[in-house]
Amino acid sequence: MQKLSRIFGVNVVPTFNSLFFESLGIHFQVLHENHCSSPESGTIRGFHYQLPPHGQAKLIRVCQGRILDVSIDLRKSSSTFGQHVKVELEPNDWNQVFVPEGFAHCYCTLEPHTEVNFKLGSPFAPSFARGLTWNDPDLGISWPVSEETAIVLKRDLDRPKFSTITEWFP
Repeated sequence: MQKLSRIFGVNVVPTFNSLFFESLGIHFQVLHENHCSSPESGTIRGFHYQLPPHGQAKLIRVCQGRILDVSIDLRKSSSTFGQHVKVELEPNDWNQVFVPEGFAHCYCTLEPHTEVNFKLGSPFAPSFARGLTWNDPDLGISWPVSEETAIVLKRDLDRPKFSTITEWFP
């Protein structure tokens, strides 16, 4: 997103502009928003995704703290199928990450008291919600925490490995 000039001593930055997304050919309508707080560094959230017709595009921004944000392409016909993208996000950089439908998303907090804002293109649909194990060695993701020190949400403890997934995005 473009940073706007300082107005009355305050930085003004649009966190969402549908016309900007449309100009890039991205049709993203925000239908739901979450604000997540993680008190401890090393907290892992994900990998989460939803199957069609409730696939969830996400726009992620860090409000406080810092994260390592990782997404995996689950689109079977994609040339980047099974590959991941990772980036560090922090509020001082005023940056965001857009995760399209068809990607599994995860992040690890790098500082205590981290807060993350998610704009979602689809509300939570429990029967379509899926996940992957965050530390699958076949994915080759280098994490800043070990399996022993990571704080993993209870719902993410028994997720399947990528190689065992049978439901994909077209």
